[in-house]
Amino acid sequence: MVSCSDSGDRNPADAGHSTTDSGAMNGDSGGAGTDSGSGPVCGDGACNGGEGCGSCADDCGPCASVCESALNGPPNYSGENSGASAAGASAQQNLALVRANHWRTAAGLPAFDANASINTAAQAHAHFMATTPESCHAGAHNEVSSGSCPGFTGANPWDRMNAAGFDGYAYAEVIDWETGANDAVDGWIWTVYHREPFMDITYNVVGYGTEDDNNVMDFGGTRSPSNLPESEPALFPVPGQTAVNPSFNGAYEGPMPPVPDDGSWPSGTVVSVSFPSDMTITSHALYDAGCNPVAHSAHSPADDSNAGDGFFYMYANSPLEADTLYTAEVHAMIGSTPWSAIWSFTTQ
Repeated sequence: MVSCSDSGDRNPADAGHSTTDSGAMNGDSGGAGTDSGSGPVCGDGACNGGEGCGSCADDCGPCASVCESALNGPPNYSGENSGASAAGASAQQNLALVRANHWRTAAGLPAFDANASINTAAQAHAHFMATTPESCHAGAHNEVSSGSCPGFTGANPWDRMNAAGFDGYAYAEVIDWETGANDAVDGWIWTVYHREPFMDITYNVVGYGTEDDNNVMDFGGTRSPSNLPESEPALFPVPGQTAVNPSFNGAYEGPMPPVPDDGSWPSGTVVSVSFPSDMTITSHALYDAGCNPVAHSAHSPADDSNAGDGFFYMYANSPLEADTLYTAEVHAMIGSTPWSAIWSFTTQ
């Protein structure tokens, strides 16, 4: 399966990613999670209910190693149905909204709402790709206006969204060729660049379209940069996530992410932090179940021009072991404020 992404703001000349082909060959979904409920109370003198030395040293005592201090969930997927549907949405459009929010809200971000105009734009582009030759949509995100390319609605994603009635501050699009909304979203979420809009606080409304396995998801931001809600950096895989795919083949994503430091694909799964603002990464680490360092490659906008603002990612140089606990550690400066996170996940 191949997919592609494109994003930008209101000025097409300032578009983020160039048109891309990206691979979601490792688009297996993570394991389902459970709502953690009210949970234990830190400070009640009992180390229980998922508390640990990292989340409550008062009850559980200090951590002996960095891995013992990791956030370990469990993930809370209960927000997957909290996004508002759009009038006239199809069953597949509603499924895509729920699946996108399955991952987004588990990472601590507010749910997407569906937007009827963006649904219209995404469906129109899926139809255009399904009914015209490839020469009419070279690069997937672009449409050619000519008599031999019927159904033209806009040369690029923001033109199509505007033509359908959406007017916003930010625009993005991802495309792949999976069968059905759930598989399409899961394919995007387990790549590098296609994960970005799902975890970006800039975007708050979405639309989806599909025809003959041409899947299009468009993202819009209705708020100016100065009016974005406060949010914590989004960690993915989320703390405590299980059934995480052990590997990622970046050769199927375009632009292809930087090859692992050992010089070949596949790598380990993509581990990322989506910051709500510019940041400077100061250190990063990945540990195996014995808390031994794992050789990995790491990138941010400082060295990857295809990475969006505030997006950091890393992957082990080789596929991770199956059914194994791993711990990620990232330290950064957000302006003059230090930030850090240590969290764990388990491969399938």
